[in-house]
Amino acid sequence: MKRIIQALTIALVGCTTSSVFAQSMNVDFDMSNEEPESCFLPTNDYAAAGNAGHWNSINNIFGEMINPVGGLRDLNGDTTNAIVDYDDETAAFCHLNPDIVDINHRALLSDAWYLGYLGKFPDVITFQFTGLQNGTYEVITYAFIAEDASSITSIDVVGSPEGPLLSGGEWTGSPVEGVTHVVHHVDVTDGTITIPATKIAGLDNMVNGFQLTLIPPDCPADIDGNDNDVNVFDLLALLSAWGTNGAGAGIAAPTDVVDVFDLLGLLGAWGQCSN
Repeated sequence: MKRIIQALTIALVGCTTSSVFAQSMNVDFDMSNEEPESCFLPTNDYAAAGNAGHWNSINNIFGEMINPVGGLRDLNGDTTNAIVDYDDETAAFCHLNPDIVDINHRALLSDAWYLGYLGKFPDVITFQFTGLQNGTYEVITYAFIAEDASSITSIDVVGSPEGPLLSGGEWTGSPVEGVTHVVHHVDVTDGTITIPATKIAGLDNMVNGFQLTLIPPDCPADIDGNDNDVNVFDLLALLSAWGTNGAGAGIAAPTDVVDVFDLLGLLGAWGQCSN
């Protein structure tokens, strides 16, 4: 058994693993190209209400949404096939939000895509992510302006069981669900997430950004549990626990120790876990 493990370990040289964050991403509507002293991108250690990691800068040129070259980046900063766009004529602006002291909160919430401002923009805008990996996602949508507690925006995610949710109210010093943002869950089967935003009340209504998290499926054969993938690392963990009730013992019946049934179960699940 030791020789098998050593041989497999040698085979790992030069290999890399996929990350559970491969299709999780943070998006900030970033107008630092126009007002860099007031509006800027959050730092990568900023989690907001979701996960810390790379923040994609989406800015506005003549009303057109400009994605990063090559596609949106995941939380690790790696390029994906995903992009985000919207369906109507509006614009993004930098709003100072002087009541927000924390630099990263301000970076996320100070620049935004406008809805219905004095009738200049539509009251309903639909944002759409395309090119996503299929699976179950948590979708956090930021829709907030600190200077106008009367600003209320309805956010929906098509296909989500939560339905339309309202965002708006008084700034409390940190992101609060139902005030600065709303949270939806949705099963993606065609690579697309569609997010209608509707002005409900207030003068200024804004959508500041998004955080998408791909929720890992239940995958008992992913023994190391950190990459949403059944691979040689999981095989090594299983072999190391052979004959015990350790890692991998629950992959397959009928016994409660790691044995050939669990080995066959792991090999049958080899590759990317799926929902």
